[in-house]
Amino acid sequence: MIDCVISNAIIASLIAAVAWFGSRIYQRPALWHVIWLIAMVKLFVPPVWPVPVASVGDKLVGTSLSRASQATTEFRPIDLPIASRSSVDPIANANASLATNIDSADHSPAYQRLRDTLPVWSWLSFIAIVWVVGAAFVLVKSLLEILRFHGLVSSASVADEATGAMLVSAAAMLGKATRVPSVPSVRMIDRAIPPLLWPIGSVPPIVLPTSWWDTTTDQERRTVLMHELVHWRRGDHWVRLLHWLANITFWWHPLVWIARGELHRLEEHCCDAEVMHRLPNSGRAYASALLSASQWLTHQSESNSSRCHPSRLAMPMSDLTHFQSFYRRIEMLPTLRHSPWTRRRIYTVLLAAVMPLAISLSVNAQTSENESKSATLAGQVSDLDGKPIADAKVRVVIPAADLRVDAIAAGDHREFWGTTDGKGNYSIDVDGIDEPSSASVDVLHPGHRRLVGTLMLGGDPNEVTLKPGEKVAFDAKLPESLYFAGRLVDEANEPIQGAMVFSSLRDQGASYGIEHSMTDSEGRFSVYCYSQSYFHDQPGQKGPMGTARVWVQHDRFMDAEFEKLEDVESGKRDELVVVLKSGFSIGGTVMDADGSPAADYEISLSQPGQRKAVRTDNKGKFRFDGVQGGESTIRVVNVAKSRKAIEKIDVDSPNLEMEVKLQVIASPVTTTHSILGMTLADVTSELDQAYDLDADRIKGVMIVDPGNEFESLEIGELRAGFVIWMVGNDRVANFDEMLRQLVKEAKTPTVPQGAQGNTSAIPLKDGGAMVRVVYAYNTVDSRGTNTQYMKLTADQIAELEKLVPPAE
Repeated sequence: MIDCVISNAIIASLIAAVAWFGSRIYQRPALWHVIWLIAMVKLFVPPVWPVPVASVGDKLVGTSLSRASQATTEFRPIDLPIASRSSVDPIANANASLATNIDSADHSPAYQRLRDTLPVWSWLSFIAIVWVVGAAFVLVKSLLEILRFHGLVSSASVADEATGAMLVSAAAMLGKATRVPSVPSVRMIDRAIPPLLWPIGSVPPIVLPTSWWDTTTDQERRTVLMHELVHWRRGDHWVRLLHWLANITFWWHPLVWIARGELHRLEEHCCDAEVMHRLPNSGRAYASALLSASQWLTHQSESNSSRCHPSRLAMPMSDLTHFQSFYRRIEMLPTLRHSPWTRRRIYTVLLAAVMPLAISLSVNAQTSENESKSATLAGQVSDLDGKPIADAKVRVVIPAADLRVDAIAAGDHREFWGTTDGKGNYSIDVDGIDEPSSASVDVLHPGHRRLVGTLMLGGDPNEVTLKPGEKVAFDAKLPESLYFAGRLVDEANEPIQGAMVFSSLRDQGASYGIEHSMTDSEGRFSVYCYSQSYFHDQPGQKGPMGTARVWVQHDRFMDAEFEKLEDVESGKRDELVVVLKSGFSIGGTVMDADGSPAADYEISLSQPGQRKAVRTDNKGKFRFDGVQGGESTIRVVNVAKSRKAIEKIDVDSPNLEMEVKLQVIASPVTTTHSILGMTLADVTSELDQAYDLDADRIKGVMIVDPGNEFESLEIGELRAGFVIWMVGNDRVANFDEMLRQLVKEAKTPTVPQGAQGNTSAIPLKDGGAMVRVVYAYNTVDSRGTNTQYMKLTADQIAELEKLVPPAE
């Protein structure tokens, strides 16, 4: 890292030197301001070329050894095998050991011990400590300044209406060319400070000294407000924040100290030129405002009556008490030329400066990856009888993930594939392994269940740890299973890519998840995990578990489903063709109760046999494609924001536009309960009517507020409006039943792991437990029930037990 820092510091200094000298030869403040900004950014951007610091340490050791050898040539070398013939510490006799010539000393045991124990990098450690301590000091000091001054600004009074009107007028004049959407507020403070822009807040406020402002004329005020607005429009407050970060991180670099003054000077020149351009007949008033502010500050400083030093984050109208530069600035006002840099020109310069660095970074990253070590995963794939399975596809994903769901984020994971040979053996080289890494393995072969198993039951252990340069053995045994495959096409017989294929086992009273997958570029899909036993009589019950059902969904087409796949002839199970129809289109706007667009709201469309859901954009717009004709329900329910809209519509045209008006929900929640960081309420008929909870089918406990601790429960991302309706294997109708059942299962599972039926709870070694819970959910992705195992610690179980009401 140190070589990167040195490289960045050197390059940034060279850029800054060009800006410093150039600004004194060629009067283009906007250009040099951008160059200075590039120098500041360069401190943080990865280097183009590194400075090899490690070799410096080697040279230091080599030099000290050479000098020691020359200085101790009168000593005789000690020719003793240290381990067996002497108890003398070789470090204590290093001078004697170094009496030999350099060639032999390089290989002597004493030299090696000395080289290993010398503090070669101690100077780097010292520098790192000083750097961190210095950065912490600068951070704390600057934060105290910021908090102190921000407190003054927050407590300052708002400017009078006349000043506010003048600000709006100046902003309108500026906004005609800059499209400024809003303007800063003006704060009046009774302290001796220069007029400034305070860069804290979504819109930075302009801060003005009250007693000085009262002495100025309207024309002077107009120029001052225009000056501060130009600062804001240019984004100088962001530059100030960047410099603040650089000042903390690189407090030791003279470039940072010089950059503050140079950036400020150039910003003032740019703003002066802009003011003179926008207010061409106000040059005298502008100079008068600058002069009066300088004189007023000088007087206040001498009297020390209310002198206040703003934080370094503030952007005052230059340092009005540095008279030489100040009067030079006033003299330059009539000669200033307005040649502003447009954003396009600034972005072009920044892009030209940063792109080579980004390309270099990419090349370096690729080089580093190529040079890193690889690991090998190898083994055999066979069936349960030990017979090798040829041509099986072996998939490796790093880092480990739940491969039962096909949609693995490509940016966060890497995939490697291999194929078994005629003896079922495979070997996969996994490159880019610099440290021990977790990996998940899946094996796919037609006629056998996937290694990861089904969504409802899981599969076999499939996680391994890969280490650089090592070979890891991993064998897999796959049980037999039915295999289905086919193509998804549109009405023109063109393949449909990216469609979700949901496979389940459908019973009269329930649906059990089998697989989730996605169609490839040719529209193909495969389903591996339907065990033949599912379709035969099950132990303890009459008849099979259910029928094989596949449901296909794509945003642009109508949903499709087909059942009883097990009845398809075995020779045709891999030749399925599914045609999706385009359907109708519905679009529109969701409007809030106050008439404003409702942005980022989940809105769903329910029809017989299909459901679609999207999020509104920042203008409240939405669109559903692949809609079937007939009766439909538009639903928007947001429990957290207390908004709802449910409308019945009849879809009878290819393109339908509509407006959905949200209503404010008058919350019927009267009693809430707080456990595990969540706020809960019993589902009642009033609650069901308010939030459309489908309480006719599911009773239970609604999540009013999931809180910020639900991730530790490991049951998924909870949201307001979800309903917990089962704990263990028993339904719960209210909070008391849920609480009692949680404690009961956590202490003594009614269906322990390994017993027949759904495992109700799994005890943990630390005294905690994983308790089975089922909750109903309704999100933009899907609507249904989710079965998870809630992780409870021993302390949480004890706290819950205290809350259990006494038995009636």
